[in-house]
Amino acid sequence: FKASGVIHMVAVSGMHMSVLSGFVFLLLRKLRAPKAAVSCVSSLFAIGFMMLTGFSPSVVRAGIMCIILYMSYWFWRGADSFNSLCIAGTVLVLWNPFFSLDLRFLLSFFATLGVVVMPRYLERTFFARRDGDTLLKRSFKSAGRAFTMTICATFPILPIIAVIFGGLSIISPVANLVIGPVCSILMPVGLLA
Repeated sequence: FKASGVIHMVAVSGMHMSVLSGFVFLLLRKLRAPKAAVSCVSSLFAIGFMMLTGFSPSVVRAGIMCIILYMSYWFWRGADSFNSLCIAGTVLVLWNPFFSLDLRFLLSFFATLGVVVMPRYLERTFFARRDGDTLLKRSFKSAGRAFTMTICATFPILPIIAVIFGGLSIISPVANLVIGPVCSILMPVGLLA
């Protein structure tokens, strides 16, 4: 896992928090639960998951961002990912200033920053809508967007990975592209089991 750059798939991370609490959120919405119930239960699930993981910095960062999203749903407000990330980062560093040197926090924060900021620019450049899009072209665009998100998450953390681990995995973006969707399906299924 380490050599292929997918170790984060098996380590408890913010991705797990986002997928599992997002599953609870979507399930409650599908069941047409009241907005207050959807927001509160999803937030409580996120807090419970944070407690279960011992308040790992990457999980707390994702948890704070998820709670902001759930509360914005309740109060009919749009949640801005960049602001949510900045709030989460500020709360964590105020809670424990040493998190600014914690590898888990740095990787989680900068990978999320890449996913929040970079796709806007890449979308305009590479995936502008053109007339005559066929199903095949749209399929390639979907695959391209998934690859782009992997690159956006990977690019900002490359310097950290190179310094800490002494090298970079060239296969990592492709491995993440293949394993990421599988893990996103298996986590909620495991929760139901």
